[in-house]
Amino acid sequence: MNTPFFNKKYFVIIFFFIYFLNTSFAVDVEVKITESSSLTKLLTGQYSLVADGTIEIYNPSNVSKVYDFYIPIDLDALIGINKVPLDSSSGKFDFKFNQIKGYLIGPNETIKTGYHIFGLLGYNIYTITEPKNISVFEYYTDSYDFSSKTILNLDKPQREGFIYNNDSSLNATPTGNSTRVVSAGIRNPTDFNYIAREMKLYKTHVADPFFQDGILVKIFNNFSIAPFQLKTLDFVDENSDESSVYWVSSNVLINYGINSTYSNNFIIEQLPSGGKGSSNSDSKGGGNIDYNFSDYIPPKDNALDSVLLKKTVDKSLVIAGEEFEVSLSIVNINSFSIGNLSLLDEIPEGYEIKDVSKEVKIGPAGKLNFSIGEVGPYRNLFIKYTLKSKSELKGITYLKPAELTRENKSIFSDGVLVINDILPDKKVFVQKQIEYLDGDFAKVTIKVKNLGGIELNDILVVDTIDDNSIIKEISQIFQEKGVWKIKSLKPGAEWEVSYLIEENSGLSTLPNIFGVEKSDVYGTIISSEKVITIYREDSKMIERIGMGLAVGLLIFYLLF
Repeated sequence: MNTPFFNKKYFVIIFFFIYFLNTSFAVDVEVKITESSSLTKLLTGQYSLVADGTIEIYNPSNVSKVYDFYIPIDLDALIGINKVPLDSSSGKFDFKFNQIKGYLIGPNETIKTGYHIFGLLGYNIYTITEPKNISVFEYYTDSYDFSSKTILNLDKPQREGFIYNNDSSLNATPTGNSTRVVSAGIRNPTDFNYIAREMKLYKTHVADPFFQDGILVKIFNNFSIAPFQLKTLDFVDENSDESSVYWVSSNVLINYGINSTYSNNFIIEQLPSGGKGSSNSDSKGGGNIDYNFSDYIPPKDNALDSVLLKKTVDKSLVIAGEEFEVSLSIVNINSFSIGNLSLLDEIPEGYEIKDVSKEVKIGPAGKLNFSIGEVGPYRNLFIKYTLKSKSELKGITYLKPAELTRENKSIFSDGVLVINDILPDKKVFVQKQIEYLDGDFAKVTIKVKNLGGIELNDILVVDTIDDNSIIKEISQIFQEKGVWKIKSLKPGAEWEVSYLIEENSGLSTLPNIFGVEKSDVYGTIISSEKVITIYREDSKMIERIGMGLAVGLLIFYLLF
């Protein structure tokens, strides 16, 4: 009589022990922001902003890596951000005008860098940030996107009531209607807490496997995935048949927590440049500050550190032969005038320049040299010109950064992309081909191709390889097991690696691509013999269709 009770009790203990293991050691990435900022109200009615701070990212996991991260930034037109290196880990941060990104944070590793935000505003930013209790950096930051290795897979539709032989021939046909269940699975192979913001299921057919006529059939939003958990989501497609092909896309990120410490000073009134005296100030965390501009000596070597140079276009998608306007903005955040400036820009090949707003000399190779006297304290200068293509152009035109030089020191704007023809949304294609050999080994070939119009740099290719698997004949050496780094991949170029490996569960998963926007990657798995599916504990019958049938199981994969 006691045996069933003790068995049940034993089962409950085991269950809670397993649950404890999977939850008590769950971790979130930790972000620490430390900042000091000042805002000066100018006599013109504008505000001069300077914010200096540090970003510190800590990976508390003992075993799992953060493979890449993105911090989108939305700055005003006359605001810029620069990186200030603090130590060797600052090299993992890459600053651009609209984002900060980086990759590969190891277990228990902390990386950090400094930042410098400066520019002119038309509003008092502190009246917005104070009630929210956030720093200037957080005000301009949309989110923090951290991603790690995620295993994404897709079952072929379940044909309930149908039975297939090993050769895929029909064994029996049921009477009445049957359902078609499509199962998409995401596994969390880490001890991070995951959140899936969105998961989409698409459908097409073998005659059109590359999604031209694909349709969105189901969206799953905002669900969590515990460490080491497999989350399976089902969708019933009653019209599914043997020619149906499905994709699953996902946006899966690591949960994070933010610890922010900041102080700011707001100068209510500033004396005219060159005047002597102190200004009234209202401060938080820093006390009252006296400013004496007549005693300020302009630094000769780093005057450009507080000058912002931006290059923008009025339209990023143009029809062949259409005109568009290029704007160069110079913003001086110094309390003194800055002169002896030389501004250089370049006309891209295949374009002609017209309607220049300032005096310009056109040098060899389309170099533009603009005449600039000086830019006053807390002033901005705009230079505009129009470009028009000489002939029909397609693809992407890269407008190189403009250069502002003073006394042998230069600063650069960001480059600008102009799309002359509508290109495919997806820029990178990854393919994993599996060839089963005699014995227990398989040959794996991974190909990554750049389908876009710009060169890609520092891409990580991460394949799922069981720790105990024997690997032979690797064509390119690992950076670490299952990880390769592509330093550069030019438009149209293809990268390839192959190796022999014992058959294992990792063969049925697509490689992850890190360092490329998650929406810019798609891929497929091609297998020569065996059916690729994920293990299901229920007793439902799974259709067996060889992967050699057309494209077979094609996964539309949004990586991160």
